[in-house]
Amino acid sequence: MLNYLILFIQQFFAGSTPVVAKSLAMTIDPTLALLLRGAVSAAVYAVIVAVLWKKAPKITPREWAIFVLLGVLCIPMNQLLYFIACKYTAPPNVALAYALVPAFVLVMEIIFLKVKATRLKLVGVGVAVIGTVVIYAENGIDLGSEMFVGNILGLIAAMSWAVYTIVGKKIIQKYGAFFSTGMAIILGFLVYVPIFALIGDTATYSAVDAVVWGKIAYMAIVLSVISYGVWYVMLRRMDASKVSVFNNLQPIITPVLTAIFLTFTPTPQFVVGAVTVITGVIMTQRG
Repeated sequence: MLNYLILFIQQFFAGSTPVVAKSLAMTIDPTLALLLRGAVSAAVYAVIVAVLWKKAPKITPREWAIFVLLGVLCIPMNQLLYFIACKYTAPPNVALAYALVPAFVLVMEIIFLKVKATRLKLVGVGVAVIGTVVIYAENGIDLGSEMFVGNILGLIAAMSWAVYTIVGKKIIQKYGAFFSTGMAIILGFLVYVPIFALIGDTATYSAVDAVVWGKIAYMAIVLSVISYGVWYVMLRRMDASKVSVFNNLQPIITPVLTAIFLTFTPTPQFVVGAVTVITGVIMTQRG
């Protein structure tokens, strides 16, 4: 029972992420928001990695390359696209994109790792995709609209997280959750700094006040450090299938928090699509 309570609390914080990110993206540029979040989380992880470094196995050149790849997937890909997606579309839409991560992982395992899938898993992927189309087509398919662009970027961000999950499976088993995540965050931030120098926007830095720093600290420490760490700790305690089911709480928690803090009102079409997505993902995990 304690494990389930911990996972629920962890998912509550994860479900709040799109709401906080949306609020930040409405105040400062997403590229700047990620620079500040990355700086704080990298600084915290630098301390953690320094403590764990002496007991960690020696990193081979190939593993250094894997850590760099994980860093690129985590920050310049996942987190940057996530922030931009939250700026252009509704937070619940982004949460639903991340609810599809288990389905994305399954598809990639089938294609690249030749994993055999049951009929129920394949049907589940199809059902989840149908639910996504229902939601994203609610306001029509306008390829030039900001919401459509935000929805697509949210899906790409979720896909990058799925790739991060697959690539990091073995490395996490060898080096542990906190050390591996810390290396990815630190290296990802170092890669992002020159990217920010090229495409970053500092015009909104004047809007960075105590409230904004509070939101940055929340996303960096509570989410990037504590929430990520708890998630991997629970994966060691429980079966992956049981832990992954809790990921489906986000599309429920996020709309509620968005309705409270950002005046979001779920439409009947959104509810139908969300239920369809969650059903498909559960079928994929249970198949």
